Order: sequence, then C-alpha cells, then structure tokens
Amino acid sequence: MNTTTIGLDIAKTVFQVHGVDAFGKTTLQRRLRRGQLISFFANLPPCLVGIEACASAHYWARELRKFGHEVKLMPPQFVKARLERLAARCHPNVVAVALANKLARIVWALLAHDREYRADYRSRPVSA
Repeated sequence: MNTTTIGLDIAKTVFQVHGVDAFGKTTLQRRLRRGQLISFFANLPPCLVGIEACASAHYWARELRKFGHEVKLMPPQFVKARLERLAARCHPNVVAVALANKLARIVWALLAHDREYRADYRSRPVSA
C-alpha cells in the first residue's frame, strides 16, 4: 500500500502522522518526536502532506518540500470547531490522531475531486 496523502499534527515535541492511500484507506499512524520527523519524511516517497497552519507550520513545510513532498497548509478555523468538541471529552492523544486524520482526509478529498481549498465550502446544506 502506497501512502499518497498524510495529515501531520505538529506540536512542541511529539508529532502525529496519519497517512491514507489513493482510496482513503488508512496506511500509517505514527507518533514521532521532533528529531525523528525529518528522517521519517526523508525515507518516504513524495506525497501530499496537510498541516494545520500555525506559527511553525511554514518551517516544517519548507523542510518537507526539500524531500519532494507537496505541502498544503489548512487554516485553523477549518479544523478547529470539531476538535474543540472532541477535546472536551477525549484524551489529548486521541485529539491529535483525529486532527492528523482529518487533515489527511481533507487533502485527499480535495485531490479526488480536483478542487482547490475554499473556506466557505460545505459538502451538504446545513438545515436551519
């Protein structure tokens, strides 16, 4: 199974990596320390990486692009609402896995439908 899309949740010391293949099936889930991240992505074939935009996201995007990966930064408000509800009732590690999973699936869905990211896009109409 080839990982085509990765969601990366970046933090101070521990990073959560969630990868999916071309069909959206989970191919990898890992927790990596800061020192392990570069060597992990260096040994991975080039793929699409989704990262929630934050202070250090641009640094990590530049580092990952050096290895041929395509990096997409997602605005925080796009992923924040669901994660805040989840954080209220779950362990922080579960939230980190959920964020990495969500980022991977967002990027995968955009590629599958050949679309650009739009902050105002909704897949289904919201009932009032």
